[in-house]
Amino acid sequence: MSWFELGAFTACVLLFYAVKLVTVRKDASSGDVNSGMAKKRAWKQPRISHYLLIIYTAFILMVTLMSRESGENATYEFVPFWSWRAIYNGKIKLLWECIWNVILFIPFGCILGAVICGNTRSRTGDKSTEKVGEEDSVRTNKTVLLEIFVIGFLLSAIIETSQLLFRLGLFEWDDMIHNVIGSLLGGTMAWLICRSKNKQ
Repeated sequence: MSWFELGAFTACVLLFYAVKLVTVRKDASSGDVNSGMAKKRAWKQPRISHYLLIIYTAFILMVTLMSRESGENATYEFVPFWSWRAIYNGKIKLLWECIWNVILFIPFGCILGAVICGNTRSRTGDKSTEKVGEEDSVRTNKTVLLEIFVIGFLLSAIIETSQLLFRLGLFEWDDMIHNVIGSLLGGTMAWLICRSKNKQ
């Protein structure tokens, strides 16, 4: 991967999160948050979690793309769950790769879950605690895990597609499946923490 290609790819990812930052800032400065101090609190927490998300996303890109050298040919495996069949047939080494792909995305899902919970709190900052708790619960049950699933899948798909196009590794559906599982595990932990705080 050339420096131009790497810079263009990184710029696209950062632009995606920049749009999210602008959205959070608009939510924090809207009429839903009344006092100036409340606005600062609503804006401060999502901003920190967004920065953490950007940093950890850059770490994922470094591990999965930037630290690899381009090969001669593109390699791919389009059959889902091929790695688990290989593990069943005795290739135990692949098991650690599968586990690593899950672990790599657990912090990503956890931080992403914190971002989504922060967005919810900033939109409901002027409402009663009981009503906020009810709305958070409804939002969580309907959309939070879905958002984590979609964003985790998209990031993993971008990585796998880049590995295929720039010959940086093996394109496979299994990595995307494992990455999404990690994202959902981390997101679920973040949601449970947010829900316990709301109850308190």
